[in-house]
Amino acid sequence: MDNAGKKPVWSVQPPKGMLKGDYYRIEERFPPYYPGVEGEFPADPGHLGIVEAVKADGKLIFVELNEITAPSYYNHLYQGISKRRSSYSFWQYTKPRMQKAGSVLTKGMQYVEQQMLEKQSLSGDFDLVASASGSVKKLLTFAAKLDKELDEPSSKKLYSYSEDYGYGLTGWLKVVVENGRIRSCRFDEIFADNEEDIVHPELKKYYRQSKYDCPAYEDPFPSGWDRHAFLVGFRTQMDNLNLKVCATQNMLDLTGLPHAAGRDMGMIWDNPNPDHAHLDMDPKNRPMYPAFINYLRMAKVVLEEMRKDGVFQ
Repeated sequence: MDNAGKKPVWSVQPPKGMLKGDYYRIEERFPPYYPGVEGEFPADPGHLGIVEAVKADGKLIFVELNEITAPSYYNHLYQGISKRRSSYSFWQYTKPRMQKAGSVLTKGMQYVEQQMLEKQSLSGDFDLVASASGSVKKLLTFAAKLDKELDEPSSKKLYSYSEDYGYGLTGWLKVVVENGRIRSCRFDEIFADNEEDIVHPELKKYYRQSKYDCPAYEDPFPSGWDRHAFLVGFRTQMDNLNLKVCATQNMLDLTGLPHAAGRDMGMIWDNPNPDHAHLDMDPKNRPMYPAFINYLRMAKVVLEEMRKDGVFQ
């Protein structure tokens, strides 16, 4: 695919609504940049390539490629960061080579994924986006390995549910179940693809990114607060949520998680100037984290679907 001279356009939106099926995943490291010396300094681990796929009723219904940068990456901001829904593609497009080609990595990944779904295969010859194919070529070798597993049913089931909040944010909950146990419970909130669709002015700069993957994401102060209401970042909150759910096997119990209790201030980011003057703004009485309220609502939907299918009690 040649997009030379044109500005690249890509989407970070998750599959809409409920998506479920047999779940397949492979993670492999790219070749490291340097070997290290034993007893002196460690070797570079290389970037981490990830390929995910879901099949339902014998059909491939979801494919996603991704890459996590190595901890040694030359740009400190992007060390150990997902390239897919971070600001990586925007930064990548500042390079003259990418501007000339009119391409970025995320666009290249999505172009191949579309072909995989059309072909119903993770292996074969695929057209690539010019100048955004280096990582994709490596990911295709991983995808070919995963493709060999697709003929057999997977022991893991994915329940993916997304909900558009209507003001420039979409919640995305992905739960992996295996042998009646939750193996992963990942929640993220994805910003709209276009800046103008995001209502809260302080959030507009995060368009085409997710809260979890954006390396510079910071929750705005809730209206009426002269200090930050939430002292724990979104990424840590969601990592802790995943660990707790996997340990307790209870998707609805947030006991002990930071900012999981307190006053419900509502959506907060659906209106840039909400009237919260009636609320207690004492920093000792911090409100409940809005993302947890969104998560709990969506978790009930997913939980009901899993129980209906008999994969989780």
